[in-house]
Amino acid sequence: MKKRLLMLVLGLFICLSMASCFRFGGGTQGDGSSGGSGVESEKEPGPAPASYSMGEKVVLKDWEISVTEARIVESIPTEYGAYSPDESGDKYLQVFVTVTNNGKKAERFMPSVSVWDDVRTKLHYGDGYEFSSTVLLGYENDMHDSTINPLSSRAGEVAFQIPESVASDSGELLIEFRCSGDSVKFKLR
Repeated sequence: MKKRLLMLVLGLFICLSMASCFRFGGGTQGDGSSGGSGVESEKEPGPAPASYSMGEKVVLKDWEISVTEARIVESIPTEYGAYSPDESGDKYLQVFVTVTNNGKKAERFMPSVSVWDDVRTKLHYGDGYEFSSTVLLGYENDMHDSTINPLSSRAGEVAFQIPESVASDSGELLIEFRCSGDSVKFKLR
């Protein structure tokens, strides 16, 4: 009897866990419409381009994202010191973004622990190389774990630690923001 009850509770827990992962996968958008890709350009309706230019505002689900600047730096200075890459010779790609939450409730942008419907980011370089963003703990301009109220904006930075060979190369760099299977890319170089 105890074994059966334990299996029932375990099965219920697994079902609830799986259901919470897919809570936004239903048939309607938050505005009641039946869908679309959720990726739109402010300038032109139609198919999304392979990548957007810096300065363009792009909609990704409930977020409006704009990349305003990108630069390669040795370190990122703060009021109390500086963040430097862990590996000798590496540099930071510092990407400046402005984000607006067009949703109905406060949401976290780029949470440290994310699920399917959270915004995540990667840096793409060359022939399929991908770099994860670097969380700069305690840095007030870091966009990771930023809670943004509805209809509010926040400007900040996303940093990527990159090797010297990528920093000094002239190859294309793209930052990708991904949410619920949709994504947008901005050309940085």
